[in-house]
Formats: sequence, C-alpha cells, structure tokens
Amino acid sequence: MSQPLLPTGGQDAEAIVRSSRDTFDQSKKRNFLINSAGLGIYGHGRIHQQGPFNEVYVGDLIHTLGELSTDDILLMEEQATLSHSDPLVVPSRLGRMTAMAMLPTMNTANGEGDLIAYYEAGVVAFDTHTAPRETKMGGVDNTEAITKGWDSRRIIDHRLNRISATGRYAVAVLPSDHFFRSVFGLHFLKSVLGQGTFKSEQVNRISTQVQPLLDEDNPVLLSGAACGFWLHGNRMFATTGMTFDGTISATAFGRGFVSWNQADLFTDDGTPLPAWEGLWLPDAGICGVHWFGEASPLPQDAAFGFIASGRGNELYFVTIDDGDDDRRAGEDLPVEWSFETARFDFGRKDATKGLRDGFMEFQFGRSGQRVRVLVRTEKTGWELWKEFGPDSSLPRGQVHVVTESFGVPPRACNEGTWFQVRVEVLGAGEVHGISLDITDGSVKSGRNTRSAVPVAERDPFETNRSPFLNRWQPSA
Repeated sequence: MSQPLLPTGGQDAEAIVRSSRDTFDQSKKRNFLINSAGLGIYGHGRIHQQGPFNEVYVGDLIHTLGELSTDDILLMEEQATLSHSDPLVVPSRLGRMTAMAMLPTMNTANGEGDLIAYYEAGVVAFDTHTAPRETKMGGVDNTEAITKGWDSRRIIDHRLNRISATGRYAVAVLPSDHFFRSVFGLHFLKSVLGQGTFKSEQVNRISTQVQPLLDEDNPVLLSGAACGFWLHGNRMFATTGMTFDGTISATAFGRGFVSWNQADLFTDDGTPLPAWEGLWLPDAGICGVHWFGEASPLPQDAAFGFIASGRGNELYFVTIDDGDDDRRAGEDLPVEWSFETARFDFGRKDATKGLRDGFMEFQFGRSGQRVRVLVRTEKTGWELWKEFGPDSSLPRGQVHVVTESFGVPPRACNEGTWFQVRVEVLGAGEVHGISLDITDGSVKSGRNTRSAVPVAERDPFETNRSPFLNRWQPSA
C-alpha cells in the first residue's frame, strides 16, 4: 500500500487510513475531484482538471472498483498517493492554460491520443494513457523498481512555443486533428508544427483569405473566440467581430463567424477543393455567437449548431438544417438570409466600366418567396436593382428554377471601377449563379473624383446591428 501524499477532504492525518484507494468502502474514501479547478475534460476513462497553479490533476480510472461502479470517476485517490506521481506541470513561461482537448488518434484502443493543453505561449501534449500509472518498488528495502509509472517516464511533450488557442472554445476537434484560433489566425494543429518547412508557427495558417476580418479583432477579446466543425456540412467555423457586452455575457463573443468549406467542389478524380465562404452573420435579432457544438453525443445531420444570445437577453441553440422555416420563440417564420458577392474588380483605377444588366439563376421552393438584388460601386451605397419572386401558383413539393434579368441598373451605379452585388432572400432557396453584363467605360485621366461612402458600408458587421429585411410578409 501507499502512504497518502497529504491530508485531504478536511481530515486530520491520523484519520486517514494508509490508502483509502484500496478499499471498497465508500465511507472511507477521502480524495475527490478538486473543487478549485479551472478547465476540465474527460479522456482515457479519467477526468483531467486544471489546478489553481496551472498544474493538471488526473483522476482515477472509471470502473477501478469493478464494472458496476462508475462513481470512482469522481475520485482522486491515485493522485493523492506518492507512487502515482505528482500532478503534471509545465514551465511557468507558458503562462495560463486557455483550453484543453483530446486529440483523436487512430490505431489506439479508444480512438484517443494525447491530451492537448493550450497555454498563452505554447501547446503541450500529455500522454495520460500510458500504463501503468503507478511505480511499484520491491526487493531489498524496497529499492528495486518492479514497475515504472508516470513519475519515471516522460509523458509531457512540448509541441508549440509561440502560438496557441486564445480561449476555452477556440478549439474544434476534427476526426483526426484540431482546428483552432490564435492571435495570428486559424490553424490545424498537425500542420502548424512547421516541421520540415520554412514556415514558422505564426504564418503556418489557412486563414489568409479572411485574415483582414480576423486582424480587426481586439486581441484582448479573443479569449471568447469559438471554433466549430460541422461534419455533415464539411465546414469549419470561427467567430470574429469580437465584442463585449456585460449585459449579454460575462465573456466576449463574436458578432459573426467565417466559414471554410472543406469540399466546395471536387475534381474529376474526386479530390476535394476547399474554399473560404466569407463572413456569416446571424440576423438583427441575434447579438452574437458564443460556442459551436453538437446537441447529440453522436454526429447527426441536424444536431450541430451554435449557442447565441438574442437582443432581448434570450439564449438560443441555433441548429443548421434543411428546414424551410426559422422557428424562433415557438413561431415558424420564413427563413431570411442574404449574402454579398466579392467585388467585380477589373484591375484598373484609372478607367471605369459600364454596367448594362445582370443575371441570376435562382431556385424557389414555394410561393410567396421574394428576392431583392442591390448593387453598389466605389461612389455609392447600396441601391435597389431588382425585386422578384416565383410564380404565385407554385405548388408545394415542387421547385421553380428561374433565370432572372435585373434590367437597367440604378443610374448612380451604371459606371464604376468595381461593382458589388448583394442578394436578400425571404424563404429557403438556392442561388445557382450570378453574372454581370459589363461594357467599357471611360478613362479618368485628368479627372479627380471624390465620393462620400457611409461608414456603415465599410463595416462588414453592420447588417447585424439593424434589420434589413423587416420580416417581409409572404403574399397569399
């Protein structure tokens, strides 16, 4: 038996048996999960807890006392004995722990690999699946090691020195990797190591195309950043537009999130082609996004979603599914959604182009839906171009695919060095394509042009501040 490391549970040393771990009498148990823990996670059949000084306490293995016993997972009997090693510690220069997650690993007994701990200044891996945990001594005067446990092995592996996840929700667990947000951008854990490449940690990222959005986030607020992985949608999300409002949440949250599609298209040989899908924003009734995750222990199509706060202090779990309606506060409402294209930019600032017409192929799902098309240039804000819908006789269960001409654009937007289109939709539908009919314009040599663009037009999150669809009423 082993002598307890120190008195616990408020008991005097004399009241503790030689090892409360070795008894089946629950009344004699003395060492339980610590009550001053920070982060925590379950993995390898044990609970791991962050201690008050950044150390990691590892609990007892579930079913230690038999297959019918499960409450032993709440015990710290092993951690309280010298033969089972001290709590796991890392250099203080790594700073505060910000997140913990298990790294999925194949060819293992349970599909789990190292426990990955993210700190302010680096990433560390703990191999808490190594067996045995206990060091047993024997021989003459107990000087011979019969088994070597954690205290005689290196189970701590330093992975990254500078970058790390910014907060407890800033790590998304993929089927065989981690996707996380750092102050430098978005990364895959296995790719960011930089081994065998000229790229160091901070530039080994995948978020270059959306980096201007991420760079606008205040580093102080990144502790509230969240990342998520939608398995059925082949997408990874990360919140941005970080803000803080003490009347909504005790921590910072994102006004929107960026989306990376792992398989936007496929080549002829089946190779997936990823693509960034830009910034996604909830509607004006939502203040921001706190967390991404599954509402089911198993990955189901409609189980993935995010926790968001409403402007009336409501708390929603928003699911992403194929439904035609937005169910909110017990009421079914037509889905409202919108998107903005990238700029149709022609690479010259000294000459303009003319805009004659535009076309869109759109798939309607039912009668009463509406589509609104707006356009802008470097000289104007958004101008309404066209509003249209399906045939009023469209029966349920059928779709209506239309190719719509936008016609002559608004006079203020018929010429410019670039054009941008915004589409606002009431009701679920699909956009199959957008094209513009462009002609040569004029050369601006010798002419100075100045234009006043509202600040709202430069704020990508502005649509989350005020309603833009105002709940269109479907026609009868």
